[in-house]
Amino acid sequence: MNRAGREPAEDVKRRIVAACQAAGLRVKTARMYLRKFQRDRIVLVAASPVDWSAERPMVTILTTVGMCGQWSGEVDVRCSAGKDEPVVKFWDIPVMQGRNTVPMHELSRQLCETMEEREQVVAAMRLGVSGPYTFERSRWQKPGDLLRA
Repeated sequence: MNRAGREPAEDVKRRIVAACQAAGLRVKTARMYLRKFQRDRIVLVAASPVDWSAERPMVTILTTVGMCGQWSGEVDVRCSAGKDEPVVKFWDIPVMQGRNTVPMHELSRQLCETMEEREQVVAAMRLGVSGPYTFERSRWQKPGDLLRA
């Protein structure tokens, strides 16, 4: 097993988990995946609000840490307005775009913003308001609409 760069990646993972907890999220999974040919590790953390009942987590956070320990200090935050819909509905559920380079020191705050935006998007969908839904830092849009543009 290759351990090069493992400690820096573990540290990044711990920091992401702590930011999730500070934002009021419960972490469902926190993992690292070694990519030998790219000489890095992908850090993946998936979390949801404490009262989240769906199987799939609400938010995922991704970043890569080089085997030399080099890290950009930024993470990619992803979120969907769906809950437990089947995969075939993927194209019809708004997903968040725009938080793919979140500085680590802003992660907790931006996770809170993401959850607030998601609530607004879900409420707008229930009222029949069609998207895309634009906010200060992000845009929520159905992947199927991107193909039609």
